[in-house]
Amino acid sequence: MSKQRAVLDSSRGFTIVELLIVIVVIGILAAITIVSFSGVQQRARNASIASMVSTYEHALAAYVAENGKYPDFFGAVCIGEGYDNFDGTPGGDCGDVSKPGEIVHENAAYNTQMKTVITTLPKVSNFTVPTTFSAADPWAGATLTNWSGFIVDGTPRPYFIKYTLFGENQNCGLQAVNGDGFPNVASTNPAGNFT
Repeated sequence: MSKQRAVLDSSRGFTIVELLIVIVVIGILAAITIVSFSGVQQRARNASIASMVSTYEHALAAYVAENGKYPDFFGAVCIGEGYDNFDGTPGGDCGDVSKPGEIVHENAAYNTQMKTVITTLPKVSNFTVPTTFSAADPWAGATLTNWSGFIVDGTPRPYFIKYTLFGENQNCGLQAVNGDGFPNVASTNPAGNFT
């Protein structure tokens, strides 16, 4: 019995200081992981949005090639279908969904025309993106606008796609325009394929 007691008495646990050091190290590793994951998540969401916009850009080009014109619509339409409803009107909404006058609606006639070149019309994103101006000013999905007053590099380009990415100063991967002086803008790629 005395040998057992000696073995039990000689085993010791961790001290408080050792436990605190382990907890601090785990906390630091968790913080690094969370920050890294947030950046990866933002890049993945942005890549998804840019990919969907590119898909619709190609679908629009295919529609124009087949029909000699863009689909018929007036003003602006949501690209895709199945968006949430933000203003209580029939159908889904996209664009600047925090401002009733800025909300763009899904357009069934436009979507029917687009389904001649693309079988499904998924919405560009499943989340709203806070803008750099205000987190209370979210943007949902993407819009296609037909506006004769839009000028890129000195040339009228009435059709344009508008969307927002997560974060500031993000590269959209497509031709982009500088919004300064809107509607007369300069592209980041003057030889770009704006129509």
